[in-house]
Amino acid sequence: MGNSKLGQASKYGRVSICWNLPIRSGAIVGLMVLGIAGCGVQPPSPTPTPSPTAAVPSPSPSPTIAASSSPSPEPSPTPSPTVSQTVKPSPAAQDNVTVQIYQLDDRCENYVSKAKQFPKQDTLEAVVGDLLRDSNSTDFSVASYRVKQEGAIATIDLRLAPDAQRTFVSMSSCEQMAFFGSISKTLTSYAPWKIQDVKFTDGKEEIIL
Repeated sequence: MGNSKLGQASKYGRVSICWNLPIRSGAIVGLMVLGIAGCGVQPPSPTPTPSPTAAVPSPSPSPTIAASSSPSPEPSPTPSPTVSQTVKPSPAAQDNVTVQIYQLDDRCENYVSKAKQFPKQDTLEAVVGDLLRDSNSTDFSVASYRVKQEGAIATIDLRLAPDAQRTFVSMSSCEQMAFFGSISKTLTSYAPWKIQDVKFTDGKEEIIL
């Protein structure tokens, strides 16, 4: 063998560089021991066995609901049939009657008429009460009244309020025309009543105008 050689690679793939000294006869055993120690050949490291890896199941994708970009058309409403209705007067209007109310003008010359609605029942009493309310004042007020019709004659009994400062006989001619004349003109002008004359009393006797 030569003076020096490079050590060859071991069969396990690890390479060691060894310088061989001159071999003398009879020292084979020592050479072998020195060769093993000098070359520093190490036993091969065991190759680690990879541990089995458990396959992780990939989560299944949740189903995706596709949103519609255009809304579904709504059904058009069916037009309801048109029903023609006849307008009928209310029961209150049917139970009323129209009466022409006469009142004296501001110059005490003429009576002016105005149409008003009154209940069909007890129309005569309602008309007299409406005229009396318009005639009341601070010093002259009628507290109560009563109406009685006998044929073509209507008698109206009037009672003044206890605190009234004036009486019927203290009225001027214009005030008497406005108070008594308006009632007489209204009652005799309504044809259904067929009244021709109106009398007034104060609870005791007839009021003479």
